[in-house]
Amino acid sequence: YVADKKTKELLPDEAAIGSRIARLAQKRGALIRPVGHFNVLSPPLILEKAHIDALFSKIADAIKETA
Repeated sequence: YVADKKTKELLPDEAAIGSRIARLAQKRGALIRPVGHFNVLSPPLILEKAHIDALFSKIADAIKETA
Protein backbone atom coordinates (compact mmCIF):
# COMPACT_ATOMS: atom_id res chain seq x y z
CA TYR A 1 0.00 0.00 0.00
CA VAL A 2 1.11 3.54 -0.67
CA ALA A 3 0.02 6.96 0.54
CA ASP A 4 -0.31 8.27 -3.01
CA LYS A 5 -0.85 5.93 -5.98
CA LYS A 6 0.31 8.51 -8.52
CA THR A 7 3.63 9.33 -6.88
CA LYS A 8 4.04 5.91 -5.20
CA GLU A 9 4.88 7.72 -1.97
CA LEU A 10 5.04 5.21 0.89
CA LEU A 11 2.89 5.43 3.97
CA PRO A 12 4.65 6.98 6.98
CA ASP A 13 6.77 4.65 9.11
CA GLU A 14 4.28 5.17 11.96
CA ALA A 15 1.71 3.19 9.95
CA ALA A 16 3.82 0.07 10.67
CA ILE A 17 2.21 -1.83 7.79
CA GLY A 18 4.75 -4.67 7.82
CA SER A 19 4.38 -5.20 11.57
CA ARG A 20 0.60 -5.10 11.40
CA ILE A 21 0.50 -7.71 8.63
CA ALA A 22 3.02 -9.91 10.46
CA ARG A 23 1.01 -9.75 13.70
CA LEU A 24 -2.24 -10.73 11.95
CA ALA A 25 -0.49 -13.50 10.01
CA GLN A 26 0.93 -14.88 13.25
CA LYS A 27 -2.58 -15.03 14.74
CA ARG A 28 -3.42 -17.29 11.78
CA GLY A 29 -0.35 -19.48 12.33
CA ALA A 30 2.00 -18.00 9.70
CA LEU A 31 5.32 -16.60 10.89
CA ILE A 32 6.68 -13.80 8.73
CA ARG A 33 9.27 -11.15 9.56
CA PRO A 34 8.46 -7.47 9.08
CA VAL A 35 11.17 -5.27 7.57
CA GLY A 36 9.82 -1.75 7.30
CA HIS A 37 6.79 -1.82 5.03
CA PHE A 38 7.72 -5.27 3.73
CA ASN A 39 7.53 -8.82 5.06
CA VAL A 40 10.10 -11.57 4.63
CA LEU A 41 9.30 -15.28 4.41
CA SER A 42 11.73 -18.00 5.47
CA PRO A 43 9.91 -21.24 4.67
CA PRO A 44 11.63 -24.61 5.00
CA LEU A 45 13.37 -25.90 1.87
CA ILE A 46 11.15 -28.98 1.81
CA LEU A 47 7.60 -27.77 1.34
CA GLU A 48 4.58 -29.32 -0.29
CA LYS A 49 2.12 -27.38 -2.44
CA ALA A 50 -0.61 -27.72 0.20
CA HIS A 51 1.66 -26.00 2.75
CA ILE A 52 2.47 -23.19 0.34
CA ASP A 53 -1.23 -22.69 -0.45
CA ALA A 54 -2.09 -22.58 3.26
CA LEU A 55 0.73 -20.14 4.01
CA PHE A 56 -0.24 -17.74 1.25
CA SER A 57 -3.91 -17.96 2.17
CA LYS A 58 -3.08 -16.91 5.74
CA ILE A 59 -0.88 -14.06 4.56
CA ALA A 60 -3.50 -12.88 2.05
CA ASP A 61 -6.12 -12.83 4.81
CA ALA A 62 -3.78 -10.81 7.04
CA ILE A 63 -3.16 -8.30 4.25
CA LYS A 64 -6.90 -7.96 3.55
CA GLU A 65 -7.63 -7.39 7.24
CA THR A 66 -4.86 -4.79 7.46
CA ALA A 67 -6.28 -2.97 4.44
